[in-house]
Amino acid sequence: MTERIPDKLKSFFEIESVPLTLISRDRRDMPVVIANRAFCDLTGYEPEEVIGRNCRFLQGDFDNSAERARIRECIENERDDYFILANRKKNGDRFLNFLYLAPIFVPDSPERFVLGTQFDVTNELGDGIERHFRRVGDVFAGGAQSPYSEQVVIESKKLAAMSVRNVLQYILETEAGRQAKSLVAG
Repeated sequence: MTERIPDKLKSFFEIESVPLTLISRDRRDMPVVIANRAFCDLTGYEPEEVIGRNCRFLQGDFDNSAERARIRECIENERDDYFILANRKKNGDRFLNFLYLAPIFVPDSPERFVLGTQFDVTNELGDGIERHFRRVGDVFAGGAQSPYSEQVVIESKKLAAMSVRNVLQYILETEAGRQAKSLVAG
């Protein structure tokens, strides 16, 4: 499934310590085409258990329907956005997954990709984990105002995820720029 992924992109996933997935918008059911070691460590799944599947398998028995609708809209409109999802690890443990999605332009590739950056924010969102699992759809879909401490956690995770996205896009565009320059100088 990774045969059409540029080596530079694969290398970035191998060295990045933040949990990452790359999905293909153009393949049926938008499967994961790359998942890095940090993602596997976070979720407990091995790459071969993740590659080729849509990440919704992580939701287990949780109803993330409001967030899933927002995710579909985000992907369809090719924009960045974040989501807080109630998810389950392979061992059954639940966690609050801060998911940041961003379209990634891969030069010279006809395929369209979306970068997923995940953070376990279960402990960072503080007291009352049960409250978060009960109202995760309401708070983070705009139905309620989250406390200041939650907003700080969210903003810090957004900045971290955006930094990863920016570095990856820079790496991809820089390589594309070098290739274009060498063709012109040719």
